[in-house]
Amino acid sequence: MTPRLPYREVFKDRDGAAAIEFALLAPVVIVMLLGVLMIGLYMQDYNSVRSIAFDVERYTVVEYQKNNNMLPAQITQVAYAIGRQSPYNFDSDRLYALVEEEPTGVTGAKKYLLTLSYTPAEISAIMKIQPPTITQTQSIIVPTAS
Repeated sequence: MTPRLPYREVFKDRDGAAAIEFALLAPVVIVMLLGVLMIGLYMQDYNSVRSIAFDVERYTVVEYQKNNNMLPAQITQVAYAIGRQSPYNFDSDRLYALVEEEPTGVTGAKKYLLTLSYTPAEISAIMKIQPPTITQTQSIIVPTAS
């Protein structure tokens, strides 16, 4: 008869194995879930910044078609106003807009360059990961007054 060794019974006992596996895997799953959430929110902000740029371009072109010539400062204010209202609801402190007039080389046209920058909010204070700043540059070409 073979003597019984006490450690063999310990290795055969499976009580609590699921709890230990959960304790080992839970942090990894939670970090992955937060990462997916952060990427999703970042992509939403990225698409919103692009949409704001296109909305500002559309607004400016329509105003020029109605013979309402706009200055770069006015276009900048339109960008802030569109960014603050629904559906975007961006925080004004994290949204930056700049409009500069550029030469076009085309007679009868004026070109503005709109640059929007937005710093997304940090959602995970635990991980201390700051998402990168989103920047969108949009050309706005409008007719000059005849």
